[in-house]
Amino acid sequence: MSPSSQILFLSVCSCGSHLVSAVVLYHLTTVLFETARPKGASTLGSGETPKIVAFVAATLHILSPAGIFLIAPYNEPVFSVLSFLGYYLYSYAIKNTAIDGQHGLINEVFLLLSGLLFGVSGLFRSNGIINGVLFVFEVLQSFWRLTSGTNPAANIRLFFVSGISGALVGIPMVWRQYQGWSEYCTTESSIQRVWCSKTLPSIYSFVQSHYWGVGLLKYWTPGNIPLFLLAAPTLYVLFRTSLNVINVQTPISTRLYSLDLKYTNKDLLFRLTLPQLLLAVLAVTNYHVQIIARLSSGLPIWYIVAAAALVQTATTGTKASESKESSKLNEGGKATDEALSAEASWVRPAVRFFLGYQVVQAVLYGGFLPPA
Repeated sequence: MSPSSQILFLSVCSCGSHLVSAVVLYHLTTVLFETARPKGASTLGSGETPKIVAFVAATLHILSPAGIFLIAPYNEPVFSVLSFLGYYLYSYAIKNTAIDGQHGLINEVFLLLSGLLFGVSGLFRSNGIINGVLFVFEVLQSFWRLTSGTNPAANIRLFFVSGISGALVGIPMVWRQYQGWSEYCTTESSIQRVWCSKTLPSIYSFVQSHYWGVGLLKYWTPGNIPLFLLAAPTLYVLFRTSLNVINVQTPISTRLYSLDLKYTNKDLLFRLTLPQLLLAVLAVTNYHVQIIARLSSGLPIWYIVAAAALVQTATTGTKASESKESSKLNEGGKATDEALSAEASWVRPAVRFFLGYQVVQAVLYGGFLPPA
């Protein structure tokens, strides 16, 4: 296969992965927002709202700040689809566990598969390992339940299944470290690299620090201020949506958790936010900050929260304009609706920025300039 044919083939694979990512994100959103119900209860009883939120979330992914990287022969599109599939299986397992009140075999299999998918995603982008925090949360929670004597048999199983799932996330990273150690650290000591003598020898940390200047606050220099400004809108969206999920008292979070969904799983949304918040913090403190636009493509929560804000704001505005007695009906909730509109007001400008940024990014990418 000629080089041009290879590029064409990989470009088609990237576009296909991007399409599948949007579809998976749609179904992930419906899993998160469909009405959780006990066994034997009727199916989704929430109208079309969850489907609308899911459609908007998938559309936002298409307009992602990752832009050209999601259709170019690059790592991002495959990383995104693997991450979203992992989030989907994880969410499905946790949601069913919350509904049924027990840890069934199928839920445990889904947890293991989600860990495997997150691990494979780490082969394409090393930050995939951050998704392991989901299983750390599960391990800690099941251990806490064990100490309190709650359903010991089920929680022992969950403890080990979550631990194995988390290990699957880290195996690709460990394997790459082992390959590097075998290649460079098993030769004569006189020609070994400096990192081989470290207590925890890591070729990844060495390469990132030595060749790329990555490390705690190393990127905080006056010359990098333009890159921080370039990344600021994406970071703002990540932090804003994370805090809106964590702080359930904010108007947007209150509406997010009450989209006419009686049993919406707040705890699950909180868990899925943890990798996003951790990645945003690391981008500010440790990474080349401008790459957050690309890394954010594999994080589903910010798409979903932004979509929920847009849908709820539009729904509130439509109902108010169509009802002649809206002033009376909204007397008690008027302040909340106004606050909701204020909270959601950042979404549209952010989307406009991402659209413009995609054009600028494509030009920079073609010239091998940041954020390329």
